[in-house]
Amino acid sequence: MAKTLLTVGIPTFNRAVRLKKTITKLFQDINSAGIHGEISIFVSNNNSEDNTSSVLQELKKVADSTEINFNYVNQETNIGPARNFIECAFLASSEYIVYLSDDDNLYPNSLSHVLNCIKEYKPNVMVFNFDQQPWGVDNPLYSKIEHFKNKTDFVNLKKLVKWYKLSGVTLNLEDKTEIEFLRVNNFYSNYFGHVLMAIMIARNKGNLVLNPFFFAHPDDDYMEHVNFAPYVSEMMYRDLELSVDKKLLTHGEFEELSKLLPRQSVLSRSIHRLSEFYSEKYLLTASVKTQLWSNISDCILSRKKLSREGLQLRLEIKDTLRLARLFLFWIKFKIKVILKLTSYRVEKEGF
Repeated sequence: MAKTLLTVGIPTFNRAVRLKKTITKLFQDINSAGIHGEISIFVSNNNSEDNTSSVLQELKKVADSTEINFNYVNQETNIGPARNFIECAFLASSEYIVYLSDDDNLYPNSLSHVLNCIKEYKPNVMVFNFDQQPWGVDNPLYSKIEHFKNKTDFVNLKKLVKWYKLSGVTLNLEDKTEIEFLRVNNFYSNYFGHVLMAIMIARNKGNLVLNPFFFAHPDDDYMEHVNFAPYVSEMMYRDLELSVDKKLLTHGEFEELSKLLPRQSVLSRSIHRLSEFYSEKYLLTASVKTQLWSNISDCILSRKKLSREGLQLRLEIKDTLRLARLFLFWIKFKIKVILKLTSYRVEKEGF
């Protein structure tokens, strides 16, 4: 098939059911808009352990039958989310890529709108609104079209640094110099490949567009599968610091980009989020829950100075009381679970 103007890039890992739903809806949008010749879809499967590979084979057959340009790659090993985002852009064969998370939903006419904006502004980087609180339709992150043509204006990506949603980030792929640099020099953490690509491309080439159009929104149950730590802003801060060390950013540019980032103690945030979980105010995946307990154990029992992500661990005076409250919530939670199990057993066995 001929090279398209825009690739919808979908990095994925272990979300076969959600991925199928997202791409099936994407097929419908492309067919209804009649934009087959301008749009392609590319999926980078990050060595998923579920049936993602077979789902992609199935979707490929559907795409071919309707003349939709659909391709995918199965990574041989798990290369982490950030690198998978970068691979998606590096391997896409189009002039532009717009990212779509494997569990997100497009708003009506999103793809046609992106195509029209590309033709009008010819941006090197374009970022759209994403409908997720606190930055929903009633409180947009971007309230008007802002077109920054100069290279020095890339610091206006500070809102993307603060709210690092993947869906809607659009990059010019005609020259992949910055993308290839990040691909080879794996000095970043596990989450922000798309943000670092946007920063580097806008810094070196200019022509940045911030667009108030709402591109996509998550499923209603998205909180049930949030799989990143609550102190992820600290990881972003570290990535920007590393960019200064690598002389990709000046210290002044780093200060400007990071000015909106909320600074959070890793230990304090771990204790706080676990307290919310055990008081049944917040959902956590099993992997994140384990990660947060590891931070507490590593700092207090093992006296380690760094978390497993390489972030500073320190116990503040206020954390002592918070830790006591956490264990109280944990005990109450465990008692509640035991009572529920006992009640279920009595009911089942008829005691």
